[in-house]
Amino acid sequence: MSEIVAGCTPIGLGGYLPANTVLVISVIITLIALFIFEFVRGRFAGVNQFKSAIQTLLVGGIAAAAAFAVRIQK
Repeated sequence: MSEIVAGCTPIGLGGYLPANTVLVISVIITLIALFIFEFVRGRFAGVNQFKSAIQTLLVGGIAAAAAFAVRIQK
């Protein structure tokens, strides 16, 4: 679900804002959505919700940073 929201953000804002601004907004929305969904999943899985959400947020953030770094070098 977070990918859908983040994927629609650049499409919806692309014509109105600079590309760098849209990218930052999309990344923020994705990280917030990852945190919320993992926090809720942690409740149903019976694990520490906050710890689970932070772990997923860190992994997602590192993956996004790596992808962005690779893209910049091309």
